[in-house]
Amino acid sequence: MMIPKPIKRVLLPAYLFMLYLKTAPRYKKIFYRNFLRNGGSRRSILFYPQAPNHGNAMFKVRHLLGYKVLRNPKQTADLMIHWNYGSDVQIDESLRNMAERGRVLNINCTNITKTHTGRVHQELFGYSLEVDPTTYTGKMVRKSNGNAAHDGVVLQGPLADMDPAYVYQRVVKNEPLPGMAEDLRVPVVGNTIPFVYRKLRPMHMRFSAVNSSTELLEPLSVFTEEELTMIVDFCQAHGLDFGELDVLRDYDEGKIYLIDVSPTPNGPPNHISDEDHVEALRRLVMAFEREFVSQSK
Repeated sequence: MMIPKPIKRVLLPAYLFMLYLKTAPRYKKIFYRNFLRNGGSRRSILFYPQAPNHGNAMFKVRHLLGYKVLRNPKQTADLMIHWNYGSDVQIDESLRNMAERGRVLNINCTNITKTHTGRVHQELFGYSLEVDPTTYTGKMVRKSNGNAAHDGVVLQGPLADMDPAYVYQRVVKNEPLPGMAEDLRVPVVGNTIPFVYRKLRPMHMRFSAVNSSTELLEPLSVFTEEELTMIVDFCQAHGLDFGELDVLRDYDEGKIYLIDVSPTPNGPPNHISDEDHVEALRRLVMAFEREFVSQSK
């Protein structure tokens, strides 16, 4: 159901105020420095060609850091981010001009299609999930090549033909508990992985965006040091400075598969506790401050 704009104009400030009440006491130094320093002067962040919406994690991070948003690519800003919801995009003249003035986060993250992600994964890890559906025998997953479609279905191969709008991958046995599928959502801020979201849902809903539970975990409780290094290398190869990855672990093989890249992630995810929600934002803000804000001064 669509929410009327007048109601949105009331609900959004209310949400941000509640977010302030929950988070400000946890890191007053950052919050008050950005909102109240010098009579409330604020640093600026330029998003181009699009900007975060209220569901995006960056929307909350920039609010909590006290940044004002700029949208004109000719304006001067303290930070600049290439923000585009497309899956395969081009760098236009405005972005090139922005890059001449300073660092533009995610400017090199232009192709997040699953085919490209699979190629990068193959190059770095030496293995991938992609299969030829016309020759592969067994169960496979078919899903849209673009981002955030959540339209995966399991098919039995081989198939008579293939649709170029989709990718075909072998099924990952990401079932740590009987009947439950696990997704590991990995935020990346510069060279930092501040935490990992562990999302569980029933196996018959494995491709859904609705979780049964979401918890915050320490990266080393989920991945080895070598895997964490490879994840950061993967992001650098993909041009991802800020965003999130979807990672699956095959519990039969023990291997991890980085299956999706999002430079415009929503979050924190649904069915997370209030405590973990606040802690996730606190860590994202701290990592963003350390990786990007301090370096821009």
